[in-house]
Amino acid sequence: MLEAKYTDPDQEPPRLYYPNYIKASLPWQDAWISAFRFGGDNGNLAIYLTGKGQSFVELIAALDPFKAQILSELPKGSVWGHQASGKTEAYEAIVKANAFESEDQKRAWLISMIDGFTSVFRTHIERISRTLDT
Repeated sequence: MLEAKYTDPDQEPPRLYYPNYIKASLPWQDAWISAFRFGGDNGNLAIYLTGKGQSFVELIAALDPFKAQILSELPKGSVWGHQASGKTEAYEAIVKANAFESEDQKRAWLISMIDGFTSVFRTHIERISRTLDT
């Protein structure tokens, strides 16, 4: 997954932070896409937009007017919820690990979701940044 090719040529590859937990950077300070697997074969695969501090709070506020549009652009199965982060609502997608027949299918799902999430959020962040610069 760390060496997969992504749609956006400017997207840096995700980085491993813990076993089964990776982060993909975004062009916004203190914001990133997290993807992970937990609970083994009976657990979940999850991906969500997350971050920290005031900068991330400002990003979520700037994205809020476009929530319906963003959800329509994110990969199928994406929602506005709080299951992945466990604490606050976020753009996320979660699927049961046992929904897949192989580890390759699980990796393919995660790669596809990381690609979709980073592409959608990079586009919206770049638009927001241009608005802030004017």
